[in-house]
Amino acid sequence: MSTKSHRSERFSGIVVRPRIGGLTSIARRRGQAGAADMVQLAILTPIALAVLLGIVEISVGFFNQAILTNASRAAAREAIRVPEPRVDPVTAALDAFNGARIDWNGSGDLGEDDVVVTPVGSQVTVTLTYPHRFLFLPSFADGIVNINLVARTDMRMRR
Repeated sequence: MSTKSHRSERFSGIVVRPRIGGLTSIARRRGQAGAADMVQLAILTPIALAVLLGIVEISVGFFNQAILTNASRAAAREAIRVPEPRVDPVTAALDAFNGARIDWNGSGDLGEDDVVVTPVGSQVTVTLTYPHRFLFLPSFADGIVNINLVARTDMRMRR
């Protein structure tokens, strides 16, 4: 019997002492386990890194979608303001989005062509379209260069 510690232990009157000769085989097995650990690390590191970068990519896309939605709401609020808007609704949308978004991949600013304000009676519809480009994904998957984030807000004017 061997124990995990180097001190003697008593089990029902029998004294158990560790064998010193077994330490070399333990050290040899530990060296082999270290090599196996290095192989596992080499295999799993790229996978873990790809998952981490994917999480960051998706998070930035969700963040920009939330900012786009808020910009659409800001433009719609300005468009329904009575008697006149303080600011042009298109300018309100551009200021709200371009000032708050994360541009780490060179997607560029939201332009006036990306903002559509449609008044119909007492209702206003604001639609924003933003081409979101991924930073890391195109290098892994050809053909997926960008997606269009779209936010649409409908508001009614109260009189």
